[in-house]
Amino acid sequence: MCLKIVILLFIAISSVSSQEFLFCLYGNVNETYTCSINIGNPFEKLDFTHINGTHWPGYNDDDVLAVITGYSTSSINIPPIICNKFQNTETLSYRSMGLGIILNEAFAGCTKVKSIDLSNNRITLVDENSFIENVMLEKLHFGSNELVSLPESVFLNVPNLVHLYLEKNNISDLPADIFKSQENVKELNLNNNQLTNLKSEWFDNLKSLNILRLGSNTFEMIPDNTFKGLTSLQQVFLDGNNLEYIHSASFGRLPKLEVMNYMNNQIKAIDARILNVTGVSVMIMLGNVCANGFINDNSTGRDQMRAFLAQCFDKYEELFPSCPDENVNERVCKLEDENRELLFKTETLAREKQELERKLDDQVKVFNAAIMNLQNQINELRVLPTTTTTTTTIAPSTTKEETSTSASFIECETSTSDSSTLTQESILPTSASDSSTNKQM
Repeated sequence: MCLKIVILLFIAISSVSSQEFLFCLYGNVNETYTCSINIGNPFEKLDFTHINGTHWPGYNDDDVLAVITGYSTSSINIPPIICNKFQNTETLSYRSMGLGIILNEAFAGCTKVKSIDLSNNRITLVDENSFIENVMLEKLHFGSNELVSLPESVFLNVPNLVHLYLEKNNISDLPADIFKSQENVKELNLNNNQLTNLKSEWFDNLKSLNILRLGSNTFEMIPDNTFKGLTSLQQVFLDGNNLEYIHSASFGRLPKLEVMNYMNNQIKAIDARILNVTGVSVMIMLGNVCANGFINDNSTGRDQMRAFLAQCFDKYEELFPSCPDENVNERVCKLEDENRELLFKTETLAREKQELERKLDDQVKVFNAAIMNLQNQINELRVLPTTTTTTTTIAPSTTKEETSTSASFIECETSTSDSSTLTQESILPTSASDSSTNKQM
């Protein structure tokens, strides 16, 4: 049976152009009538007018609920005809087909789609209105692409999004309000990117978020109140960054937060009040300075957790002494806390300044090397031997009459001192006929 399907697929593909084609192999996949789409689009064509392939008996385009990439698929873009033809589809999977751009019209017509998988491609550009008609979209997978950023309004018209995967890209920054319409998102994955800073605005409207993955980025601190709006947050993954201190002020009050993963950071101290403002029972601290291990403590007082993190808590108290609860001068105490926080931020800025100065020094070195290379080239040109330049001017040709009565004008000019001037006769000797004519005259 499998051999028969492969033979039919080969025959069908061979019947169309070997360079540009769209072909569907129809069938039931997990009890869902599916088009296994095969795309040959080497010239980035968008105006396909036909998709080859034969439906099963009793089925038509309206019955197709899923479109997935087939055996022979390669295209930098998604031809709009697919969504125009299969408007009832609920699943689109365009994995590993060489996509580079997602244009506005890519999913126009797929108003019922709930899941779009664009992972394992080479996508660098996504138009801001790419998902403007996909209001029922619940799952979007952009993992393993080459994205650097995304337009601010790209998710504006997908309010029902629940799972958003952006891991394994090159994202260094995102617009502040990019997730402002995603109140229903429960899982956000930003692992393995190039994020250096976290913005609280990203998380302000993610009221339903349960799982947040920010591992393997490059940020060194979490600003105050970054996660304060994530009131439904249960798990946060911050592993593989450059964090040194964990402040309770970064989280606000998140009583549902149970799992915190800080593996492979450089954590030296943790604010003990983290146990008061969160419901953390699982703390993963493998590969850190003040603690190196894993703790799962569901006890009421979390005594095991306190013992496990005792060194981290003590170091934090040493670096950032807290005000006692019974302090009579609460205002003074608050100012002291703010001052310590400013000192911490000042240290962070100092580190950033040093990094910028290092990068500037590297650029200056490159610039100086380029100048030196240019100077060497100029010096090489200066020592080249002087070349001899000879200019010869020949007067325009004249009529026969003028030729017999006037001499041709030739001037030879040389820049060398030992060159001699060539005479008219040595260049153009007078013919016999010309001599006789001159004698008669």
